[in-house]
Amino acid sequence: MKNPKHKYLLLFLDWVIINYAFGVALKLQTQLNFGVIFTVPHFIAPLFFFFAGYSFVILFLFYINGLYHINIYLTVTKQLQAIIKSLVYSIVGIALLSFFTKSSIIVDSRLVIFYYFIVSLGSLIAVRILIFRTFFKFNLFSLIPLRRILIIGAEGRGIELATQIKELSRLGLHLVGFIDNKKPMGTSIVNGYKVIGNLAMLPRIYNDMSIDEIIFCLENTPENEYLELIERWSKSKARVLIAADQFEVIPKYVKEEYYGKVPVISVLNSPPYMGWNIIKRLIDVIFSLFGLIILSPLLLLVSIAIKLDSRGPILYKQIRLGKDGNPFTFFKFRSMYQGSDRDNDRAEKLKHFINEGMCENAASTKIVEESKVTRIGKFIRKTSIDELPQLLNVLKGEMSLVGPRPCLPYEWQNYAEWHKKRLSITPGCTGIWQVSGRSVVGFRDMAIL
Repeated sequence: MKNPKHKYLLLFLDWVIINYAFGVALKLQTQLNFGVIFTVPHFIAPLFFFFAGYSFVILFLFYINGLYHINIYLTVTKQLQAIIKSLVYSIVGIALLSFFTKSSIIVDSRLVIFYYFIVSLGSLIAVRILIFRTFFKFNLFSLIPLRRILIIGAEGRGIELATQIKELSRLGLHLVGFIDNKKPMGTSIVNGYKVIGNLAMLPRIYNDMSIDEIIFCLENTPENEYLELIERWSKSKARVLIAADQFEVIPKYVKEEYYGKVPVISVLNSPPYMGWNIIKRLIDVIFSLFGLIILSPLLLLVSIAIKLDSRGPILYKQIRLGKDGNPFTFFKFRSMYQGSDRDNDRAEKLKHFINEGMCENAASTKIVEESKVTRIGKFIRKTSIDELPQLLNVLKGEMSLVGPRPCLPYEWQNYAEWHKKRLSITPGCTGIWQVSGRSVVGFRDMAIL
């Protein structure tokens, strides 16, 4: 179990609270005499089945709002703000589902929604802030199991992190020492913590000392070596985190957790659970199909506009490379004049961008000749509407909703080996790079993200 056990306990408590709050809200609104836990009338049961499923969406909202980060669930103000924001988003989600589906299964009573918000908010404050936070912060009855931590790199950021972990020892964080190739074994670093070995000794130390968390703080290490090391250990049972200034692009664009004042980023590999790929594929199919249906009026209008604006097909088809470099036909709305894709100069600029991490326009990593973009093309590119036909690629299984962007064959030819790791999973319509400023992030940072 990579994450601390108390996080799973908190997750379970949240799920119980939001489901129970919904049951109480329904009981208050209907004024029916039914037991919220044991007996539910048959005509209300579908609502409970719906909300039991929807509650996992709410838990996801909790997650993206940082409610399972130690620097959030140990606070009062930040945690309360995150709880309120998550509950408001969950209510908006219910309202949208009710509006688009017109389903009688989904709650459409404003009173139920109001009761749900009040009961869940009050219950979450009581359990999370008044009870859980108090028990955790002061480790009452020694309920928090010890987390044995190993820091890789005994320099600037590693030393700072060790100091913060020392102050958090009452929360069950215990630093066993440093791993470093530059300093001899036994070297004292800070607060009595020492170098206990080098990278070659890491597997033995990991097994002998039952390490729970490995935090990478290496400095001035080549990206390919660093990423291979992180990838290898992320497959272990230990929780792997990064607190390195060398990857400063990560905390800049990814919501991080904090150990004291030091930001740490958790490294997640696809969990090896049975059926995980089936679940992921099912989510892709459901949401892409739903998106195509909901957006069909917009897709029709854009198709007409493209046809009226310039000669050529509505859809632009291109060979892209997907998972493990396998080719597939990639769909987009055509945003350029017909024949504009035959541009050798663009290929050379892109090669320079990959190798040097720069392009002629420092404010944009999109290497496009603007004069070749149509009038409607400028609009759909700016709003990313031109990407919507990729939902067809998702339905076909060639892409996923979320993942690294597929690349062109000549891009792949210019990739370094560590660059190719970005396509070790199915490419997606959007990812961290797209939502975190793709127009100002260089190629090196894009590959890391």
